[in-house]
Amino acid sequence: MRPPTHAHSARLYARNAGDLFGIEHLVEIVSVYVSARCCPSVGHSLLTCWVGGRSCRYHESQFKVTIVLRMDLSDPMATVVPSLDAAVLRVLQGTSAPLTGAEIHRLSRRGSYAGVQKVLARLCDQGVVRRQSAGRVGQYKGNRSHLAWPAVELLAGISSSLVLQIRQEIAMWKVSPVSALLYGSAARSDGNVESDIDIWLLSNHLDPTMEEVWQDQAFALSVDIQDWTGNHASILESRVEELGAMVKQGVPILESLQRDGILLAGLGLRDLLRSVR
Repeated sequence: MRPPTHAHSARLYARNAGDLFGIEHLVEIVSVYVSARCCPSVGHSLLTCWVGGRSCRYHESQFKVTIVLRMDLSDPMATVVPSLDAAVLRVLQGTSAPLTGAEIHRLSRRGSYAGVQKVLARLCDQGVVRRQSAGRVGQYKGNRSHLAWPAVELLAGISSSLVLQIRQEIAMWKVSPVSALLYGSAARSDGNVESDIDIWLLSNHLDPTMEEVWQDQAFALSVDIQDWTGNHASILESRVEELGAMVKQGVPILESLQRDGILLAGLGLRDLLRSVR
């Protein structure tokens, strides 16, 4: 089998990948990331496949399997607190107003009312949540004085941290993008563990040397995003000279970028579209 080219993503069948790496009984290979610099003989250093909602990585040096939990983009806290507790804490972290158990259940969009009540009782026992009476109904607030509360705040802010992390990495690129946008479920915070992290990159026309640097950067970003979140990064690239035709043809991606796009670097989409009209 011919090894995939430098700094590109490739899809391989499990049988072929198994032949290449000498690994038997591989499950279906969803995506294989390729970097010829890592291992010139086969052009690969990391094999990634998914078993259920978990990412399994086969390293060519040791062939050890690492299980990586993928992040639920609608509820990142569940990455570390994979239970109804995460949904309840997310709701309480998002407001300083007292809420009834029924309100917390409705806002959490998880589990049953009885399950939410059990979680609230346990969190009250632990002191992370405080209960106060309002007539015959109990109301709950997060205890922001609790020593564990900073961890709740940190976990609740994972989505914002991801955006900041991507911005910081792109800011260090040798070849800067004309524009870079996060879009799709990651931008809307309504995905799940199966969702990709969707990024659109716009660049000028590049000479072969700079094109190689550009591809290396994009590849490294996709690997880093998977390390940070466990989710696959889907990077869509466009060139400035293609933008006018994309507008005329009404390419669907532009609608998604306009609706959901979060600016990561460079010019915003509104400024870009104004320049081609």
